[in-house]
Amino acid sequence: MRNASPSRDHFDRVHPLIAEQIYRRNLDNEFPSTFGIIIEINRAHTVMLAEQGIIDGDNARALLAALSQMTALGPDAIPVDPRREESYFNHEAWIIAHAGAEAGGRLHTGRSRNDLGAAIDRLRARAQVTVLLGALNDLRACALARAETYADALMLGYTHMQPAQPITYGFCLAGIAAALERDWARLSGALERINRSPLGVAALAGTRHPIAPARTAELLGYDGLVENGLDGVAARDFLVEAAGAVAQAATSCSRLAQDFYAHATNEFSSLLFSDDVVGSSSIMPQKKNPVLLEHIKGLAGQIVGAHMTTAMSLVGTHYTVSIDTIRDDLKAAWTALDQTHVCLSLTQLAVEAAAPNGPWLAERLAHSFATVTDLADGLVIECGLPFRQAHAVVAAAVRDLPRGTSIADMDWARSLDAAGRNVLGREIGLSPATIAGYLDPGAVVASRKSHGGTAPDEVRRQVGALAERLTRDKGRLERFTQALTAARARLDDAERQVCAGA
Repeated sequence: MRNASPSRDHFDRVHPLIAEQIYRRNLDNEFPSTFGIIIEINRAHTVMLAEQGIIDGDNARALLAALSQMTALGPDAIPVDPRREESYFNHEAWIIAHAGAEAGGRLHTGRSRNDLGAAIDRLRARAQVTVLLGALNDLRACALARAETYADALMLGYTHMQPAQPITYGFCLAGIAAALERDWARLSGALERINRSPLGVAALAGTRHPIAPARTAELLGYDGLVENGLDGVAARDFLVEAAGAVAQAATSCSRLAQDFYAHATNEFSSLLFSDDVVGSSSIMPQKKNPVLLEHIKGLAGQIVGAHMTTAMSLVGTHYTVSIDTIRDDLKAAWTALDQTHVCLSLTQLAVEAAAPNGPWLAERLAHSFATVTDLADGLVIECGLPFRQAHAVVAAAVRDLPRGTSIADMDWARSLDAAGRNVLGREIGLSPATIAGYLDPGAVVASRKSHGGTAPDEVRRQVGALAERLTRDKGRLERFTQALTAARARLDDAERQVCAGA
């Protein structure tokens, strides 16, 4: 295939099927979503070219005036021709038409669509990831506030979906907040690698024009430059990484939703949701369907699938620029970022709307055997038994009980003595009052003061530590957004100086 730069004649000869099925389909999605980003890059590039003396002031001012007019009009007012292949050529055509061929034709000096496209993807990802980091912080704050509120709210804890030990609802929410903190860290780390400018590497090998890539990066709020030109135009792993980070965050949301889903069933009845967040049945008047939770789980599956699609589409591709490595394979990643914002918002609503069914949970705990682990610990403490022997004694006491037996139905002193004779060859000899102290759910929870435990004071300590790190992360995000605001101000100021002939 002979290489040639696109000309008007080339655009006229684009096959209609390619124009409609490839270029238009991409433009319908990309043109509005990248409109402002391309203009910002063009502004920064024009300012840099003028500052470097690569273009003169008259041409720079003509370009900047056209870009300002284009911004004011918005994407809907700009005609888009799919025969021009993609967004940039449509931008350039409009600018040439309004700034003139002399000025408009100089805009692309010292760059390529390759480094421009990589810069667009990085800025687009940066904007979306920044918003998602804020949404994650909002969800973390919500979970921690509810954890503080319900630090004393007793409930059954489950392992393997079987009743395990007494915990508190606040303890559960603190655990989710800890997972969301890691999700934030992963996405924040991706942002650091996203925010590097590829501008200046042109097609892949750099340019002979005396450009100043660091200046363009500064005006656009990048933290630095990509070191290698080929890497600059070929790399999209930053987007795969961001898609992976949001896939994990969506998984955290899905696991929370699944827990809530089970606890909201009639069989569990552990969590209650108000009518404004549940669905109804078309036929059964008693139904309250947890559609909010179902949507969260469904979205999470789509987000995880989008990450896998993005990652797998790069496997076996050349490490250079081609449509399948810089456009077609990225569609799922943009979808994942968009859907994650919805997923986080719905999860926050679920956390806000859910409340533990206190009376029912207290009754469940009072009749369950979830405290017998503490009874085994009591045999260690009171009788000096090795834990394994204590475990065997308690297991023998509860192993063959008739179905439906409640912990409250037991004569524990008698049962433990019988189990002690069978397991140890002697009676245990604990008083009913001592045994009752180890079987009381509130006392059991209060005793769990070890680091990471479910005792209310320990949960509040966890919440405090998580809240302190949340404050730190909010500060980091705020400083980052302030730096972006400062970069935009620098670009505005630099543009004014170019327009003033300074």
